[in-house]
Amino acid sequence: MLIACVLLPQAHADSELPEELLACHDLEAAAARLACYDRVSGREDARQAAAASGTLPRATPAPAVAPAPEPEPEPGPEPEPEPEEYTATVVAVAKKPRGELIVTLDNGERWEELSPSRYFPLDAGDRVEIRPGPFNSFRMVSRIGRSTRVRRAD
Repeated sequence: MLIACVLLPQAHADSELPEELLACHDLEAAAARLACYDRVSGREDARQAAAASGTLPRATPAPAVAPAPEPEPEPGPEPEPEPEEYTATVVAVAKKPRGELIVTLDNGERWEELSPSRYFPLDAGDRVEIRPGPFNSFRMVSRIGRSTRVRRAD
């Protein structure tokens, strides 16, 4: 019963459509289909009458001009290569007033801990790994596998 209620109005509506409108429906090309609908609805005649009376502005074709070529981008400085993971030896460990570590490595780099960690054992002479992370961030990994987020201090 429900199916009949849904399909019956559609079947009835299709039978009342003018044959010209159904012919427009069968056209594949969008431009041809629109022109057909305009012609059947009388809209095309209204446009022509308005254009003849001067109420619609007539479109003027744009001049055929080739677009200007885009200038070649100037070569800029080479982007810095993304740092790779490396291992270094801790030379000195200091603490900031809030407890963040400042670690000096044997290659002269200084790294600051971003927030103090509860347990990140680190002493001079320990080997650490610096691993790059997403969004230009870094992690320092200790000899026992614990890690903390760090940034270059120099």
